[in-house]
Amino acid sequence: MSLRERWETFFHHAKYDNDKLVGDEKFPLRAESRGTFKLYCMLYPILCVLKKGGVLLVDEIESSLHPLLCEKIVQVFNSSKTNPRNAQLLFTTHNTFLMNRHLLRRDQIYFVEKDDYGASDLYSLYDVDLDIRSNFNYEDNYLAGRFGAIPYVSDFCSTK
Repeated sequence: MSLRERWETFFHHAKYDNDKLVGDEKFPLRAESRGTFKLYCMLYPILCVLKKGGVLLVDEIESSLHPLLCEKIVQVFNSSKTNPRNAQLLFTTHNTFLMNRHLLRRDQIYFVEKDDYGASDLYSLYDVDLDIRSNFNYEDNYLAGRFGAIPYVSDFCSTK
């Protein structure tokens, strides 16, 4: 048995024959989807920071992950039951689905907007001067441009 085979990670999947469970089959991690691979790679850092406390930085958390998985990861960090050491999750995303008032508070959402010279400005939704009620939809209002920080997409495919 080669060293690679000895230390390779496998996932076990149920094997069926006409709706009857007949055993399981193992697949190497490299044969799994990108999302499964990314989640597997994120598990140790997530569990480690939840156990010890600290900050976990994740660039583009939504990359290759289902939106509901991303939401669940955020929920784990926002719960005192699953996060008793107050670990922090700091992530970037283009997934507006996560802009949910039931998931994140206004002070937990930040925007980055580039000016005409390419300089970036970082600001919190908490600091945006709007009359935000309890039924206010962050995602819809962001996509409508009410908070800024949206890309300029007009005529980028123009043939002029």
